[in-house]
Amino acid sequence: MSIYCRPNGNCSCGCRPRPYPCCCTGGAGGTTGPTGPVGPTGPTGPTGPAGAGLEAAQPFFPGGFYRAGDIVYYNGSLYRVNTDGPTGTPGASADFTLMTAAGPTGATGPTGPAGMPGTAGATGATGATGATGATGPTGPTGATGPVGPTGPAGSGGGATGPTGPAGATGPAGATGPTGPAGASGANAVPELISVSNPAAQTSAAGTPLSFNTDVAGFGTDLTHAPGSGAVNVAQPGVYLVEFHTDAEVPVGTAVPVTASVAINVNGAPVTGAEASHRFSAVNSPASLATFAVVSVPAGTATITAVPADSDIEYSNASMTVWRIGATM
Repeated sequence: MSIYCRPNGNCSCGCRPRPYPCCCTGGAGGTTGPTGPVGPTGPTGPTGPAGAGLEAAQPFFPGGFYRAGDIVYYNGSLYRVNTDGPTGTPGASADFTLMTAAGPTGATGPTGPAGMPGTAGATGATGATGATGATGPTGPTGATGPVGPTGPAGSGGGATGPTGPAGATGPAGATGPTGPAGASGANAVPELISVSNPAAQTSAAGTPLSFNTDVAGFGTDLTHAPGSGAVNVAQPGVYLVEFHTDAEVPVGTAVPVTASVAINVNGAPVTGAEASHRFSAVNSPASLATFAVVSVPAGTATITAVPADSDIEYSNASMTVWRIGATM
């Protein structure tokens, strides 16, 4: 602003500021000057950390623990987690922010071709042959034929004449009554063993499932050590094997995934004796069951139930083995 002086006493205007006798005061303000040119652009700051990509998205499960910044998908939409340990569900809780909403349902695709017919199931085992009944008693002996005529006596002390021909055979006697039925095998001691394990066990591919309880056992040719996965066979023969278990895919496992268990004899899988289920979601239990008729032609054998996969949770596993006949 401009400066002008005002006389004070004998002072002349010399434009000196206060507190001199000649005091100065500010004049009227001038107009604002034009805006100066924009300064040069500053240097670029450092690149910030990379944000989470959609490949880090994970399914939302009620009660699961998530951290701030996690991306979850729920009912077809993507949400960002706003705080550690969020509560409620995406779309209804302020702890989640909508990123992308689910699009409309697409049109139904054409029906796929019919699958190939499944293979025929295994033929059931032939039942054991019943015991042979006892032989009926022998019929009575037929009547003796008439004696032939005596030859003429020789003169004096001659030799005895030849024996006459045998008489004709008498008619056959009547058939005797049927004998009583032979004793059945009802009192025979069966060869059977049944083992189980209700506890959950996580599979390792190629490692037999274990059984910690012997539920039933008859005879001495089938044995099992509690806690092991093998039923031991000590006598050749034909055996029927039945297996059952419940299976479940634990949280954190990528789906879809297939759980499969096969009956093995001496470490080799039995053809057609496999139970499997394909899971499309976690925490969705399914039952698996299969059976097989196996032959042990000689020596001894071990029978096991072996999963082909890892990290599947199996529970309520059971296996029953019984001898149904001699070797085929």
